[in-house]
Parts: sequence; structure tokens; C-alpha cells
Amino acid sequence: MRPGYKKTEVGAVPEEWEIHTIGSSMRLINGRAFRPEDWKDRGLPIIRIQNLNDADVAFNHYPGTVEDRHRVEAGDLLFAWSGTTGTSFGARVWSGPSGILNQHIFKVLPDRRKLSDAYALLVLRQVQEQVEKQAHGFKASFVHVKKSDLIGVQLPLPSSTAEQQAIAEARLFRRMGDRQPRQARFSVRWTYGKDRTGLWSRFSSLRDLHERAVQRLRRLRVI
Repeated sequence: MRPGYKKTEVGAVPEEWEIHTIGSSMRLINGRAFRPEDWKDRGLPIIRIQNLNDADVAFNHYPGTVEDRHRVEAGDLLFAWSGTTGTSFGARVWSGPSGILNQHIFKVLPDRRKLSDAYALLVLRQVQEQVEKQAHGFKASFVHVKKSDLIGVQLPLPSSTAEQQAIAEARLFRRMGDRQPRQARFSVRWTYGKDRTGLWSRFSSLRDLHERAVQRLRRLRVI
């Protein structure tokens, strides 16, 4: 074991990092179920799978009362847990109008005491990629993930949100200008068992990356 690291269920991680799960660090709120007769031509837009696929697809609307937990604003983190790979399935940041979330899509609320929104997106994107790899060629690339599987995914969390932001910036947005170092890679594994499907994550060493990334972001006054 390298100095400064510890052995955990998800592999060797820096000693100051903690191991959490998606369920303990993010809240997943499923969208509301609507019937076709609920769709109107006025009211708040209903954000359906079709609207995730194509920003030009017209919205259905709902004029009735809506719970706050089903409301979506631009900048909210969403995860479509049932959909087609490469289009609707997976994680994204909503950039459309304020609306009502339809079923088959989670609104994701990261616990900001534990992790940043960008790091949460990074974790969910890794889940998405691994599920899509395992589902390659299966049912014409249509995939479906249970909430019970997602909330059990283990993830190591850097001790500061600045470190998380630096990792997410380097991994997701490629703003550094460098090629991604090998030690920045991590994976989430998707396996099929006899009784249920399990998800867990295994992160490789990220210390070298985030030390460099944090320094650069500070010089740029991003953090």
C-alpha cells in the first residue's frame, strides 16, 4: 500500500477520503406519473423522455397543482433510469424551461455537505457508461435501472468539495488543456447476480490529478 492511502471496499484511496453510497449522498426523486388525458395545451411543461432526446420536441403541459419535489429548473441534475442508450438514458443537467418531471426520470439532489453537483454528475455518468457497456446489443439498446441498485453504488469522496470540483472539471469538462492522466480514470462496475443486479464503484488513485488540478483552478481563481 502506498503511503497516504488506505484499503477500502472500493480499492485503495487517500486516507482522508470517505466511502459513501449514492443513497447516502444523493436523494433520487422519481417524476410524477401522468395519464394522456392530463396533457393540456396550457400550464407548466411536462418534461418527458422525448424532451431529453430532442430539445425541439414540443412539450405537453399540465395546469394543475404540482408538488415542489416534481418541479424542475434549469441547472437541476436529472437521471433518466429507463431509456435508450446514447440518447435518453442516463445523467444530464437540465437546460430547458421550468417544468414538471415525468416518471422514469429521477431528479437528483446531492447532499452538498458531502459532494458537489459536478462530482455527483461525474459519478452518475460513470454509472451510465458502465450500464451501457453491459447492455450493448441487448433489447436494441433499451436499458432500465432500479432505484434499489443505484442507491447501493459505493463511491469514495474527496475530503473537500474543491478537490471534487477539480476532479470533475478535469474528467467531465476537460478545461485544463492536458490529456487526462491515467490515474484520473475510475470505473463503476455493473454485474448481474442470481438474486438481483448489483452496482459498485472502484476508483483508482486520483491524488496526483487533483493536486495539480486544484493548483491550476486556484491560479485561474475558479475556486
